[in-house]
Amino acid sequence: MIGWLISSLAIYIVSRILGEKEGFGSAVLAAFVGFLIFTIANRISFLLTPIAIIIWIIALMKIYNIGLFKAILMAILIYFMLMIISFIGLPRLL
Repeated sequence: MIGWLISSLAIYIVSRILGEKEGFGSAVLAAFVGFLIFTIANRISFLLTPIAIIIWIIALMKIYNIGLFKAILMAILIYFMLMIISFIGLPRLL
């Protein structure tokens, strides 16, 4: 639950940085959809991770009504933001 909240917050912040107007609910939805996509892919085989990334980028395109380039940029920025949060140790503090 904490991970979902942190992921949602990262997605929300990145979406705002990129000029999107959708609210926090869209970020929560994007985080949940991403969780489902990666969980299903990894249960089948870790080799499906690249396909899961592509599907999640398509999901971002649909949720935020954005183009491919912006969705890829968003995914990259979300990844780096979550990496920084992980290095800081925020999930362990909560």
